[in-house]
Amino acid sequence: IELPHRLVLTVTERQPRAVLAGGGRFWLLDKKGVPYEELDKPLPRLPVVQVAAAVLPADMTLGKPLHTAWLPDTFRLLTLLDTAPNLGGAKITVDQNLNLCLNRLAAAEGHFGLRDCRRAGESGRLH
Repeated sequence: IELPHRLVLTVTERQPRAVLAGGGRFWLLDKKGVPYEELDKPLPRLPVVQVAAAVLPADMTLGKPLHTAWLPDTFRLLTLLDTAPNLGGAKITVDQNLNLCLNRLAAAEGHFGLRDCRRAGESGRLH
């Protein structure tokens, strides 16, 4: 507020950080993990965070921050992808046990967490 009689407001438009996908629905997430717009489908050039229905917050509301155990690690992984463009991550999957799976554009996968995320028959090592 500037005196006398002047109010100055600065409005900053939210910038999308990722697309949250779960239960057949899609939302834009900002850098603070706030879903702020529902979409018909994922947007190109934005990473997708695919969440198992079992860990998708039932009380999710547009404009309200998500308070989930998986979100901080997911955003750390997104930040890592930003600093290492050669990884080219396209999709992060969060399974019902809160394991993260990174699916890259080049069709290679990285698995983080327990082996529940892995395809049947794979070895037990992280790759």
